[in-house]
Amino acid sequence: FSVEKLKPGSESWIWASKEVVYGLEEYGCVEIIESVMCFSKRLEEIYETVMRMVFEKYGVDQGDRFESFKNSSFHLLRMVKYKVREKGDSNVALIDHRDSTILSILHQNQINGLQIKTKHGHWIPVLKPNSTSSFIVLAGEGLMAWSNDRVRGCEHRVMLNDLMEMKNKERYSVALFTFINGVVDVPKEFVDDEHPLQFLAWIEDMGCNTQ
Repeated sequence: FSVEKLKPGSESWIWASKEVVYGLEEYGCVEIIESVMCFSKRLEEIYETVMRMVFEKYGVDQGDRFESFKNSSFHLLRMVKYKVREKGDSNVALIDHRDSTILSILHQNQINGLQIKTKHGHWIPVLKPNSTSSFIVLAGEGLMAWSNDRVRGCEHRVMLNDLMEMKNKERYSVALFTFINGVVDVPKEFVDDEHPLQFLAWIEDMGCNTQ
């Protein structure tokens, strides 16, 4: 397929998503075109912006330290299809979990279902945004460890129960998962008397970490 401009939530976006998933399901491969790569690049820019804010807010050295952090980041762009629910199907489309990422940037189409867990243990729905250019940024376990437990990894799930909008419809989402490749350690700015060191340095390799 070839579409010059793909906006999440638009008809062209939904059509392209179906084509991508169909190709992956039927043939195990799909042709990636420049527009998809440009979309991924924009998500990477969101990642860099958010992480720069984190560095600044916590007073972490933003010179070479940030550039090194950014350059060691690697990204995985994935598209996910949730099938049309049949009678008797489980309501749980994706079990509750935390991503092992630094950050995960998500976009869901016009079908809701994503829920996040608050620090008080309550599950709340993340409703579809009014703007098709809005994205959801989730902190992963990697960021939680890197920040010495200052940033809480976001526990989330996908539930499709009692959603009238799901009737005879497929749910799609796209996500950019970002990891750090190499040795990761907690910056000194996150460690003090009130926040003793919680995590030793570890090696991150394609999302699999070893202490």
